[in-house]
Amino acid sequence: MMLVAYEMGIGSCWLGAFNEQKVKQILDIPENIKVVALSPFGYPAEKDGLYAKAVKAFAGSKNRKSLDEIVHYEKW
Repeated sequence: MMLVAYEMGIGSCWLGAFNEQKVKQILDIPENIKVVALSPFGYPAEKDGLYAKAVKAFAGSKNRKSLDEIVHYEKW
C-alpha cells in the first residue's frame, strides 16, 4: 500500500508506537482486534531522496490482495 501510494506521489510512514486504546476508540475498532501498526498518508513537501528512488526501483509484487480484502475506510 505504501509503495503504491509512493507511485502516486503520496508519502507515508509506518508507525508502531501509539496509544492502541485511543486508536480503537477513535476508529471504532472492536476490542478483540489488535492494532499493531498505523500508516498515515499525505503529500510530502520534499523531492525524492536516494532511499525513495531505491525503493521505487526494487519494489513490486504480482501477488497482491484486493483492496476489498484489506482496506476499511474511515472506521472499522
